[in-house]
Amino acid sequence: MRDYYQETPFDMEIKDQETIKLKEWMRQTIGNASYSRIATLVLRMDEEIIAAVKFEDLLNMAVELRDARAELADLRRPDNPITPLDARGA
Repeated sequence: MRDYYQETPFDMEIKDQETIKLKEWMRQTIGNASYSRIATLVLRMDEEIIAAVKFEDLLNMAVELRDARAELADLRRPDNPITPLDARGA
């Protein structure tokens, strides 16, 4: 079975324990994360599955999402026709 989590930008540490040790687990998660991947702690809290990331990483993801949405909106504008590759001289 293919691990589709590897296709995401997240390095995940998954915990399913009765006692939550957020600081300890987050330190472990950050310490084990690969460079340029987002250290993500995933845990069960009551019946919910929760993910924790550093606030800086959350802000960076929000900015990337905002920029991607703006780029898509620009591409969808009717006054921004897409030129076929052969018409661009490529």
